[in-house]
Amino acid sequence: MTDISFSLDAARDRQRMLDLDAPPRLDVASHIRAAARQGSAGVALGRDIWRLGRGAGKLTIAEYFYYRLYDPALSFAEKSRFIGKRAQGAMHQACNDAAWFAVAHDKLLFDAVMRGNGLAVPEIRAIFSATPRTGRVERLAGGPALARYLAESRAYPCFAKPVDGMFSLGGLDLVGQANGRVRLGNGASVDLPDLVRYMAQFGGAGYLFQERLAPDPAL
Repeated sequence: MTDISFSLDAARDRQRMLDLDAPPRLDVASHIRAAARQGSAGVALGRDIWRLGRGAGKLTIAEYFYYRLYDPALSFAEKSRFIGKRAQGAMHQACNDAAWFAVAHDKLLFDAVMRGNGLAVPEIRAIFSATPRTGRVERLAGGPALARYLAESRAYPCFAKPVDGMFSLGGLDLVGQANGRVRLGNGASVDLPDLVRYMAQFGGAGYLFQERLAPDPAL
């Protein structure tokens, strides 16, 4: 059976994280031409972009074209319901207590807070971290220790994710290993040294290894 194609690229995923956390980048010129073909061009198009940029949604030019708001089928009221990254950031600040930001950004701290309040959380089996972290789980202090852990059957199945991850990037469903290759839940497999290298490069704040959960059959 042939493996499903899957690649581990830490540099690519770091760039994806930056891209997802910023307004979209796109070829504005091609979208201007697309808008013109739909009858939106010149002063009217510029005025539309200007009004939406000044409005509650704070849309950038790129976001205006990303959402294809030049579509003549959309009323201005409908366009005004779209939110840009600048407005999103302000909403996050207004709706969330800044005192909780560290808890949300650090999965080890989040786990400790949830357990301390008696809430159910996945069991953490180990953490890969070059720097000491307090906690009751095994710490894998470097690449060799991580490689040894991933070579053992006790590590599987598990779900691995960066301590400070976002957008689900770097999350890996690890099913088992054999002959120096780690099998993933999607049917692919990767070389163990490549997996260790990826986690060391992408997981700057460390990697968590948790029990692998599955949805209730009723769902």
